[in-house]
Amino acid sequence: MNKSSCIRLLYRLSILERSNLLLPNSSGFTLLEMLIVVIITGILSAIAFPNLIKVVDKFHYGEAKTKMNCMAKQAYAFKLENGYFPPDQYRDVKPVGIDCFSVQSSGDVPFNSKYDYDMRVPSTNTCYVQIVFLDKNGEKEVPNGSNALYPTAGIYEYSDIQASSDDLVFSLGTFTC
Repeated sequence: MNKSSCIRLLYRLSILERSNLLLPNSSGFTLLEMLIVVIITGILSAIAFPNLIKVVDKFHYGEAKTKMNCMAKQAYAFKLENGYFPPDQYRDVKPVGIDCFSVQSSGDVPFNSKYDYDMRVPSTNTCYVQIVFLDKNGEKEVPNGSNALYPTAGIYEYSDIQASSDDLVFSLGTFTC
C-alpha cells in the first residue's frame, strides 16, 4: 500500500465518521426497546413463577413426608418397648416417645403449619394411629371419625375440593388394643 492510497483511505474514513455512517452517535436505548424488554421479561416471569411455586411446594411436602416417616418409626418403637402406642395428643403437641415430632414454634415445620398425632380407640378391641400434616393453611380437614380413614399403613393425601385441602396422612394402620 503506497502513500497516496493510505491518504485516500484516511480521507474516506473521516468522511464516514463525520456523516455518522461508521459509528452512529447512539447514547442509549429507545423507549420502545426498553418497553419490549420489560414486556418480554414480564411474560417469561408470569410463565416461570407458578412452576417455581409448584417446585417449592413439592419440596416442602417431601420434607413433611420424611418427618412423618421418622415419627411413625418412633411410634412403632414406642409400641414395641411399651406394648401400646403413645396416647392421643392435641394438634402441635409432641407425643410421649416421639422425639422427631416438630412443633410449629420450632420453625422446623414446612409452611409453618402443624402436625397432629391421632391415636383413636373407636371400639373396645380396635384402634388406629395416624399422623396428619395440616398442609399450607394449617387447618385440619381430615375427619376424626369412629372408623379409620385409612386402615392400611402408608402415606395418603387427603384432598377436599371444597376446603381446598391437601393434608398428608401417615396411617400406621389398625391394631387390636
